[in-house]
Amino acid sequence: HYNVNAFTDAREALKMIKANTFDFIITDIQMPGMDGFTFLEALKNNEAYQNQPVIAVTGRTDLGEHVYKNAGFKTALRKPYSPKILLNVIHSVFNDTEILLSEELTEEGQGMEYSLTSLKAFLPNEDQALKDVLVSFIASTKENLENLERSFFENDLARFKETSHRMYPMFKQIKAEEIASILQDFDLKTLSEDEIRFNLEVLNLKIKSLFNLIQQENDLV
Repeated sequence: HYNVNAFTDAREALKMIKANTFDFIITDIQMPGMDGFTFLEALKNNEAYQNQPVIAVTGRTDLGEHVYKNAGFKTALRKPYSPKILLNVIHSVFNDTEILLSEELTEEGQGMEYSLTSLKAFLPNEDQALKDVLVSFIASTKENLENLERSFFENDLARFKETSHRMYPMFKQIKAEEIASILQDFDLKTLSEDEIRFNLEVLNLKIKSLFNLIQQENDLV
């Protein structure tokens, strides 16, 4: 349980903060009168502020997470978000663990979509069965990614294409189309070394972002 004080005005919040103790702050970025960045700067000059974490909430998609981190925010949560995701972020802040939402604000992580509908059709109507499949999928993908990178650096094109071919169906089934497209290109196209290296980096970022999202939304963390 959390005790929450809510304010509709940033200046009013600063006055209350000066007179009260608090564990962390959640602030919108786009507010009338004072935006979230200005609020954070004013907060830093408040004698009551002792480096408590500040979480930004934003509807903006033009700024990467590094902008918020450099300004002093612990992390930034992009709208719209579910109550479960908000609670996961708060839990991570309190326990000083990795916040798995960071990729949501990076260019590579925007618009990541997937669907488990077709996967669920083959499983018993049990949450645990789905979780077991997802945990196994994540583990095997990490192993396959290592094989993919190793075969590339060892110039083993046959193994590289075989691994890509093996990874493709599951991502296609869950409709992670951007990832599936990269894997299909690896399997079927003749790419230059620079193209493969670049797409491997993109693939790693997109898979990491997708798995963070899957773990958050399916209670795997």
